[in-house]
Amino acid sequence: GREGSVAQKLTRFIGYMDASSIDDLYTKSIRHWENAATVVKGGHFKYQRDHGADFTNFHEKMLYMDSIDYLEGDILQKVDRASMRHSLEVRVPMLDLNVVAAAWKIPLKVKVRRGISKWPLKHILGKYLPAELVDKKKKGFGVPVDFWLRNQLREWMQDHLKKETLKEQRVFAYEAIHKVMVSHLEGRENNGQKLWDILMFQEWLAADPKRIQRL
Repeated sequence: GREGSVAQKLTRFIGYMDASSIDDLYTKSIRHWENAATVVKGGHFKYQRDHGADFTNFHEKMLYMDSIDYLEGDILQKVDRASMRHSLEVRVPMLDLNVVAAAWKIPLKVKVRRGISKWPLKHILGKYLPAELVDKKKKGFGVPVDFWLRNQLREWMQDHLKKETLKEQRVFAYEAIHKVMVSHLEGRENNGQKLWDILMFQEWLAADPKRIQRL
């Protein structure tokens, strides 16, 4: 998720300042580990996708990249998994092709007006819904991963990140991961998302240990 404390957001913002391009900035915004080589042996982080369109406007390009990456690979997947877990059919009418096409024709200065984002949508909704609903702060899909890993999932995490296990797999750098885990457990840093990435891989691997042979 993209939620977090002010300190976390400030730290991430500082990390964006040396971005060399819009694509580089976007890459920095979606990754949790600054340098993949420090945790994955021989690894590297590379974001490459053919956007199929040229943008001269920074904000519009970021909106487009979020639409084809963050929306598709994160938000919609979470909605689908959560709804299907409870046998619910969920529809996303705002992603109707005609609605999306119309939205892209609206100038950015109209979409964000007087500091208000999504102004056209809120203006229309304001005619039918109370202001306290239209202006209510949105809630994301973030879950308290950092808290879970320090509490009820602590032993589960430590079991997955044992020295013997990581050394045997020869995929991750144990020392780097252990350092991040200890810092998180002691409350010196919030490394929940970093650790969660590794733990999800471990869960995937545990489902079929033979997968390690195919890596």
